[in-house]
Amino acid sequence: NTAGDTMTGDLQMATTAQTIFTNNLGSVSSSADMAIINNADTIFRRSASGGSTEWMRLKGTTGRVGIGTDSPASRLHVAVSGAGVGSGDVIIETIGANGNAGVAFRTNGANRFSITTVGTDGSNSLRIRDENASADRLVISGDGSVIVDGQLFLSRQDTALEGGQVNFRRASDNANAYGIDVYGSGTTPRLRFINLAGSNELLS
Repeated sequence: NTAGDTMTGDLQMATTAQTIFTNNLGSVSSSADMAIINNADTIFRRSASGGSTEWMRLKGTTGRVGIGTDSPASRLHVAVSGAGVGSGDVIIETIGANGNAGVAFRTNGANRFSITTVGTDGSNSLRIRDENASADRLVISGDGSVIVDGQLFLSRQDTALEGGQVNFRRASDNANAYGIDVYGSGTTPRLRFINLAGSNELLS
């Protein structure tokens, strides 16, 4: 077809073919650009025998993108049928090793907070970072330890399953100060409060 012609019916293309949209708008500077100028929705659908499945929709009036939904409620809306998958339905990945995969939250063009992975592959931690102050606010390590504002708040050894002990640490040096645990026999368990520095019971 030539410029200005109108095509009706279906357009069928080979799997190796390319579709290029161009126009004379000033914002379109190369033949690789794609411009859709209308208020209609752009729909990506797979047709098959007995029906069709819509995979994604770009709303023409709002610019919202829906994956798995034709009525996106926000800028990006991902919907899955049933209960989804246990590891989540959105993946954010770094191709390189030991990367910081995550999401940044920004206002007025500047990052304010971020949630990312940190550390070495296989022993990564999850970090919530205050980008304004360049400070890690919460880190959950691969071994279950929790660090709040740079201070070890809870470690795996503090919540041992055997005995059910929870230790409380001093913020100044992370040293164990007091503890609460359950001990005794299975038929006569006891709850006690311990001064860990002096290794003596305060109450049981």
